[in-house]
Amino acid sequence: MDTAFVPVSHASTEAVPPDQRIEYWEAHNAAELVGLRCSDYSPAGLFVGERNFDLGALRLSDIRGAEHVIERPRQMIKTHPKDALFASVLLDGAAFFYQSGACITLKPGDIVVYPTVSPYLFGFSQPGTRQILVDISVTEGGAAGVFQRPAEPLKIDARSSRLSGVSQSLRTTLAGFVQQPLAGQALHVAQRIQFLLAQLMGVPDTASFQANVFDARFHKADAFIARHLCDPLLDAAAVAAHLHMSVRTLNRVFSAHNTTVAQRVWSQRLQLACTQLEADPAISIGQVALGCGFSTQAHFASSFKAAFGMTPSEYRRQFSVAS
Repeated sequence: MDTAFVPVSHASTEAVPPDQRIEYWEAHNAAELVGLRCSDYSPAGLFVGERNFDLGALRLSDIRGAEHVIERPRQMIKTHPKDALFASVLLDGAAFFYQSGACITLKPGDIVVYPTVSPYLFGFSQPGTRQILVDISVTEGGAAGVFQRPAEPLKIDARSSRLSGVSQSLRTTLAGFVQQPLAGQALHVAQRIQFLLAQLMGVPDTASFQANVFDARFHKADAFIARHLCDPLLDAAAVAAHLHMSVRTLNRVFSAHNTTVAQRVWSQRLQLACTQLEADPAISIGQVALGCGFSTQAHFASSFKAAFGMTPSEYRRQFSVAS
């Protein structure tokens, strides 16, 4: 059984001197989550902790703390730009949120969805408040492009009978994963989170949304393969580890595109070899083979002939004659 965990970063103000906690917390969030300003309203000083989980397709932040307020003003948006969609899921305590003229109070189970490109304020209003924040990047494309940025923050009330089942599923999925963040489950969990959020936000065609999410993972894997073609150790396990998913799940992603990871790796390596053979007639066949990730020149030659019906040398001569 695969018990590897996704990358997790931890931070807490507990061990920080009280007069340095706000500065520490602002610096931590600017580096790990989003640029913000912080104000403390607890008699005991700023007490807050955070765990950040990288699922590849999205990030999660499990935040617990006492009374405090974070703010992302317009100047902070300029100095610390981030184009993302945040979904804050309140699990315990009480909170409030303000953006674009909308003031929202949050109770356990409530969700608020909002963009990071507009100023906002978020406050924990009692000790023991906990939220899980879903962070979906917009600037990196992929599945986030399916979501439309709301013109104003969207509150999803836990007591809404129409959406209660979906919001409960989202809370259960989030709480379960942060308790046991298995890398082999990361892709499945990320897709489920996005699918459930799409339903809560009223994305009209959730079936197409699921397909788009799956397609985005394929293209991300394909891009990783393209960047590491020269590495002879590149294989399905390496690609799966980069995307925080199991090899079995990765194989399903590629199967949906009628190929396998191995086929894609060797196909791209052969295309790279063609480019090198065309570009530099002085480079030896052996150098091309090693530079494209083939372990031996013989393996390269046999694979090349099987794919193109001619040897690398014959291909180079044909190209030279044509040019």
